[in-house]
Amino acid sequence: MIVEKLSNKYEKETNSVLYLGEDTGQDVVVFSPRALGCTIQTQRRGKGMKRAGILNSDISRVLSYLGHTDQICIGDCGLPIPDETERIDLALAFGEPTFMRTLELVAADMKIEKIILAEEIKTQNPQVLKQIEELFAGQNVETEFVSHVELKEQTKSCKAVIRTGEITPYANIILQSGCIFA
Repeated sequence: MIVEKLSNKYEKETNSVLYLGEDTGQDVVVFSPRALGCTIQTQRRGKGMKRAGILNSDISRVLSYLGHTDQICIGDCGLPIPDETERIDLALAFGEPTFMRTLELVAADMKIEKIILAEEIKTQNPQVLKQIEELFAGQNVETEFVSHVELKEQTKSCKAVIRTGEITPYANIILQSGCIFA
């Protein structure tokens, strides 16, 4: 099989290189080397329109790659994002999209076993805390509170940080992936 490099533009945007492998009619096998190995995926031609779930391709990709105990963060527009953590920037304007709407959609598409919040949300943003508690009520989800400084430090080990347009204080959460078959 002959392997061809597909796109220099993709390489510059993602620090990854796409290679076209074998064209099997409607499917194209794509090799995408990563820092620690090679992923192989099949992409359908002409049938890429999702009907449900997260439509944002970056969020959808990150969620599909999560393993048990992996973490992602959803943050307000002021949360600093470490250089070593993938940034998925959804912020369009102040307040758009909201933190809660983003959390609701991600939570509907992800098995979550634990959430981590800044201790400061209890006094500085009790309205959003109440909405978070209502969203996870009745689910077997552990809640941990840490200082805001510690939460920011923990974003370094997250697979991605999703930046919203939220402008209320301490509207940040780390979601820990659960096991989907347990």
